[in-house]
Amino acid sequence: MSVSLEELCAIVNVSYEEARILQPIIDSETDEEEQDVVSVLVDSGADGNFIDADLVSQLHLPSVPLQTPLEALAIIGIPLSRITHVTSPKIYLDPPTPSRT
Repeated sequence: MSVSLEELCAIVNVSYEEARILQPIIDSETDEEEQDVVSVLVDSGADGNFIDADLVSQLHLPSVPLQTPLEALAIIGIPLSRITHVTSPKIYLDPPTPSRT
């Protein structure tokens, strides 16, 4: 399930205009020359770093199943998602340039 940026901002109670959006460059494991640029919302209060399974699949990032899945909870204790895999993509934070916007 993919969540739009507007929906994500609503979940973390931040206006779309106030959200700090970064454009990281993610190296694709399938081709060393290939890089993908995506927009992300950084939640500096989160306990961990998470990436959507659809994006992992789209970018062909390698992932490994967890022996024991984890459950991600909102700050008020509402279940958000089950974490079933782990991945370690190479991510570089880079300011947006006119060619990448």
